[in-house]
Amino acid sequence: MTEIEAHDRRVQRTLTALRQAFYEMVLTQPYDEITVGDLIEKADIGRSTFYQHYSGKDDILRVSLHGPMSAMAEAVKPESNAENLHSILEHFWENRQFARRILTGTQRKLVIDCLSGLIEQELQKQWKSIPVAPLVPHNLTAASLAEAQMTYVTGWLLGTARCEVTPLAKSILSGSQAMVKALIRESELNSRL
Repeated sequence: MTEIEAHDRRVQRTLTALRQAFYEMVLTQPYDEITVGDLIEKADIGRSTFYQHYSGKDDILRVSLHGPMSAMAEAVKPESNAENLHSILEHFWENRQFARRILTGTQRKLVIDCLSGLIEQELQKQWKSIPVAPLVPHNLTAASLAEAQMTYVTGWLLGTARCEVTPLAKSILSGSQAMVKALIRESELNSRL
């Protein structure tokens, strides 16, 4: 094994230990009470090692959210289908104890910000092919879509609105795409006036 391979394996072990410690702590105590000190103790790593990889506990949350939130953000793409969304919703359901704790409380804002940023990137890509300016800035549209999507998901995970995964995925997809289409159409109409 080369020195680089050994270093890569150490880094992966460290990251895995931190993610596992974070996951376990989120399940056992309120997010606001988790500290970096608690995380490094549970993961059995040094403080400087922690800060080589993350800026704080919110950074671990952001990194862990990137994959699932990317799948949610793809719902605004016109060519997107409900299959990818269905898979991520099943993942949320399988990990619902963790998801419920992350999608509610003070950290919800971080979740919405993460999803909103990813949706905004998708909207900017789409809008490049349209010769008109949007009626409202992308970040406002993205924030609105992120809130709507997470309201569906949170209500479903908390049991306040029961439904199957497939109709939920289709609703999130169709609602997201309809809003984007409507804004594009309105922007095009507005530019002709």
